[in-house]
Amino acid sequence: MVAYFNLGLAYYNSGNYKQAEKMWEEYNKFRPDDTDVLQSLAQVGLDLGKGIEYAEPIFLNVLKLDSNYAKAHFSLGELNLVKKDLVLAQKYFNNYIALLPDDPAGYYYLAISQNQNTAQALQSLELAFKYGYKDFNQLKNETRFAAIQKTTAYNKLIKKYFPDKM
Repeated sequence: MVAYFNLGLAYYNSGNYKQAEKMWEEYNKFRPDDTDVLQSLAQVGLDLGKGIEYAEPIFLNVLKLDSNYAKAHFSLGELNLVKKDLVLAQKYFNNYIALLPDDPAGYYYLAISQNQNTAQALQSLELAFKYGYKDFNQLKNETRFAAIQKTTAYNKLIKKYFPDKM
């Protein structure tokens, strides 16, 4: 039974999403309440182009089974960014941060969801940097930060945390 889950991981990591999905569906028959496999099925469904309508109820089910499942909060935050529901995205990213306060990704994506409030977004972005966010290329190319990237405060923040990039 566990072999199905592990095979799914191997297929997923090699980019064979259809086979990964098949393996996880088999595993899910034996363990329908396993949050790890449900999270994986939702993610692979997104990767296969099944869309938000497919994945969102699965992520929500994961949280019904385990409200402290951090990955599901993060995934729902991302889905709500796509749906442009920034309030709900912020809620899920804040939940993620409450569960994993040292993960810079939570603060980075919270900042994206706050991009309409420059002060909040910059505060969250600084926390991402403090906790170790280092991907300057992603940051530089993040179109959702277009407005804040034009501010003096943003440039000061970049100079502070990425001095070699200024």
